[in-house]
Amino acid sequence: MYKPQSLRNHIIRQVPALARDPDKLSLFIKDGRLASTGTQSLSFEYAYTLEITVLDYAGHPDTVFVPVLQWLKVHQRELFDNPDTQSRAVKFEAEYLNHAAIDLLIHIDLTERVIARKPATPGGPMQLHHAPEPMRVGSTPSDAGWTGGTSNGGGTGGGTSTGTGTGGGTSTGTGGGTGGGTAGGTGGNTSTSTDPVQHWELWVLGQKLGEWDYRPDVI
Repeated sequence: MYKPQSLRNHIIRQVPALARDPDKLSLFIKDGRLASTGTQSLSFEYAYTLEITVLDYAGHPDTVFVPVLQWLKVHQRELFDNPDTQSRAVKFEAEYLNHAAIDLLIHIDLTERVIARKPATPGGPMQLHHAPEPMRVGSTPSDAGWTGGTSNGGGTGGGTSTGTGTGGGTSTGTGGGTGGGTAGGTGGNTSTSTDPVQHWELWVLGQKLGEWDYRPDVI
């Protein structure tokens, strides 16, 4: 999951008091769950409530909420597109410690899509991509907070994703998509393999964070 750390970094950049003392800012994930479909695809979606705690804050709450809203307008825009979620997109609690400082607790429901791509070539790696939020019709990549690039499965997105590795498996079907170095979809690809070992890679917004070998015949 990349969104909690991304939001934390954004708040620290935008709030000078927290930049000076970042230990006053804590994030917790609650009520986490995964959603997947009944197809053969391993793509899924994270859904969770992010709790942001700001301790002993002497500034005005506006100076925290505005950066949070700024980040959400890029990374979780559908909260504000749906009238049913607009009024409860950001929930909060506050405790007044004295006449000058408060403890602030903010609750936000977030989701993250993870796209599992089957190997594009025989022996290629299986890749997991955390996709950025879709752009609105008529918007540009800079509006969505990411820059353009290419992905080895087609489509447009931020960053370039390529990989080499060992592992069995051939794939049929085509994939495409929009996002930061992502391609593929949530279903429709089939594969055959003479070697059960697969090489997997994890990509988040065009950056490879890890890789490993996976044996689907060993559970």
